[in-house]
Amino acid sequence: MNRIFHRLFSLLLMAALLFASVPDELVRLKKYEVFSEQENGKIHIALHFVIEQGWHINSYDPLDDYSIPARITLNDNPYFSVETVQYPEPHLVDLKSLGGKSSVYDGTVIIDLHLKQRKPVPTGTTLSGTLSYQGCDNEVCLIPMET
Repeated sequence: MNRIFHRLFSLLLMAALLFASVPDELVRLKKYEVFSEQENGKIHIALHFVIEQGWHINSYDPLDDYSIPARITLNDNPYFSVETVQYPEPHLVDLKSLGGKSSVYDGTVIIDLHLKQRKPVPTGTTLSGTLSYQGCDNEVCLIPMET
């Protein structure tokens, strides 16, 4: 009985230490830039995300079937449609503790949205969306998150 209690306590302590070291915001939007071409109604938005130091997120196109890919989605709006989303080139890291090579992003990541204007846009209109991702360090991957 004492042995079971000791193991359970050890597991709870490890879980508490793991989640205590996870930052509140693993990925945050640092800035965005908007470039418009008035004559053809096309808009290019460059979203600059910063990933917390010591962490990475799986790329848009992971190497395996079990890694959760990074995905950006815009909320529905009547003014714009998404033509393309351009994700940056990932880099490969060898994470033996997580099963081998992974295709990831870390540091600053720029995701480019190319939009087409559907109709005139009133002043003050904003766009909103979500970056879905799975964050990992060199030892463990977290449950999928959104920013």
